[in-house]
Amino acid sequence: PFPMVDVPKSGEEQNTGFKIGTAHAMIGSVKIHYVTLEPNGYIGTHAGPALYTCIITKGSGIYGNTTPDSKKTSEISFKAGDLLVIRPNAYHYWKGGSDLIELYVIEQAQP
Repeated sequence: PFPMVDVPKSGEEQNTGFKIGTAHAMIGSVKIHYVTLEPNGYIGTHAGPALYTCIITKGSGIYGNTTPDSKKTSEISFKAGDLLVIRPNAYHYWKGGSDLIELYVIEQAQP
C-alpha cells in the first residue's frame, strides 16, 4: 500500500529481507512506517533517537537488545498481535521466523 524501499544496512551490519515505507509523516512530530521482514530475514543492530512503538500484524520472530558494541543483553520472542516499545537510543536487532513479518512502527520524535 506504500512505496517500499530495501534497507541493505542498519548501522554497520548487513540486513536481509528488510523493507520499509512511510505511511504518514507529520513534520517534527510523528511518523508511521510500514515494515516487512522476509522469512528468516534480519535487521542488524542499530539505534535511533525517537521513541518507537511497533505493532506486529503478521509473523513471528526474535527481538533483541544489545550494548552499543553489539553484545547481546536480552532477547524476546514476538508474534502477530504483540506490541513492542523501544526507548530512544536503545540498540536492538530483529530476526525473522519462517513466515513474512509485517509491522507498523510509530516513530515519535523526542524533545
